[in-house]
Amino acid sequence: TQILFDLPASAITGVFKYFSYHEASKTYIFADERELNGIKYTAVQGFSDDTSKRFEVMIGPDISNLAINQSTGLLYVAENHSTSAGNIREIDIKSGFAKNAVESNNSLAIGAYTNIQIDPTTNRLYIGDDVSDSIFVADLSARTIGELNVAPVIVDEIATEN
Repeated sequence: TQILFDLPASAITGVFKYFSYHEASKTYIFADERELNGIKYTAVQGFSDDTSKRFEVMIGPDISNLAINQSTGLLYVAENHSTSAGNIREIDIKSGFAKNAVESNNSLAIGAYTNIQIDPTTNRLYIGDDVSDSIFVADLSARTIGELNVAPVIVDEIATEN
């Protein structure tokens, strides 16, 4: 077997969480949760094919998922806070600059963002939250977030053939 990418041993020092790859810049993206001097945080790092580090960003202590927009080179990270509102962070792979992806809305940002998926054609981020059992939609162009409105499914008694 051929090793496709040889990550430096010192790169991941905490609990490994997520991995992604940005095709255009050929950047491998890793996230691990760490504790330093009693403070917990997550390191999100990007490495090139030759294992040189392109960026490193320290964000909130507990993340639940990553999603990458291949066309824009923006990485979205769901911070999963069990005691306060969750947050979606946007990280630019080229600069390593991190900021909030959407304006915070505490009534929607319940906290346990378990899954995020990006739709690059609409520039929307779909966020599954298992605290409120809801799906939220973040419009990344307008920087707003709202609850996905899904019509309830009414299941009638299933007829069976005899």
